[in-house]
Amino acid sequence: MRLGQQHRFLPLQAPQQMALLLLQQRLQRGIAARLLAFHRRDQAVSAQHEARRSLALELRLRQHARDRSRARSDALRQQVDLGPVAHLVEQQLELDQALARAGLALTQSAEQHGAAQAQLEQARQALRDAELAVTRSRLDEARAAVAEVQSALDDLTLRAPVAATVTARFVNLESPRGARTRISNSRH
Repeated sequence: MRLGQQHRFLPLQAPQQMALLLLQQRLQRGIAARLLAFHRRDQAVSAQHEARRSLALELRLRQHARDRSRARSDALRQQVDLGPVAHLVEQQLELDQALARAGLALTQSAEQHGAAQAQLEQARQALRDAELAVTRSRLDEARAAVAEVQSALDDLTLRAPVAATVTARFVNLESPRGARTRISNSRH
């Protein structure tokens, strides 16, 4: 083909035209989304630059105000006789130091109080545990005594091997017998 010669395209069929249209729409949407993202990024960058500029300006204004305040205080110090004020400043300094010492003592006292409270709680818990152990021991002793009495009662209870009526008694009720004493058919 030579320069300047026009290209001739063959007419496309309907499905191909639809596919081309869909592809063209997707490309346009993608380009629009990227342009929007770039625009938003540019806006964010601009906003950051503006915020930095305003912070820098604010910092300069604050520094200027501090410098003016220092200059005024220096000028006032040079103009005013500080004799009586110096004594008050020294007293204030002493009071501030005493207050700091008192605050430190209060902090230490609070820490000691907290430690003492923790030790007291540990001692109370140990006492509760000891009392619980003693109570459990007494309960075990009581259970053992009950079991011993129950065993003695079981040993002293006479039971017939079969359900029947007792027609003859070979032992007097008042006569002492042990748990394993044999009862004979003879009367006492």
